[in-house]
Amino acid sequence: MRVHLRVRSSIAAASLSVASLTSVSLHAQATTKAITKASVKSVDVAPTDSAHLRLAREVVHAAGADSLVLRGLETMLAAQKMTNTTLPAEFWDAFMTHARKTLPELIETLVPIYAAHFSTAELTQLKAFYLSPIGKRLVAEQATIQQESAKVGMRWGAKIGGEVSGELMTREVPASTPAPEE
Repeated sequence: MRVHLRVRSSIAAASLSVASLTSVSLHAQATTKAITKASVKSVDVAPTDSAHLRLAREVVHAAGADSLVLRGLETMLAAQKMTNTTLPAEFWDAFMTHARKTLPELIETLVPIYAAHFSTAELTQLKAFYLSPIGKRLVAEQATIQQESAKVGMRWGAKIGGEVSGELMTREVPASTPAPEE
């Protein structure tokens, strides 16, 4: 029973970690796109306008959000596998299968976000960019760039963790004192 609970707890923690990392990845992707514009103006059309939403959907697809999310998730899961060794391989395989199956749902939830942050004119410009030769090249390279950047970021984080850990180990740490009773 304890092993089962420990595995369930690890699965829950891994799922939350993956969900959190996916959210960060999506946020970084949206931020990168927003930075390509000098400024983001308020939306000139209500996000419920079907033409505006359709245009936002076209931008999300032209930007290659689906492949970017999957490649980012694959990179994050590889890191999670190394840190969550109590989970069976079947969990990770099932997680990716489920992610691939439900990816269209996730992509569809991005549409109103883009619609809320970009005007119709801006969405039209973004679509034109992503359909241009340089935009298509960015889409083709972006997942690989993200994957390579994630690996560099993991090494950077490990280096900082090692340095901070080493610094703390060399300090004299005072004995902890119990908190005063109320």
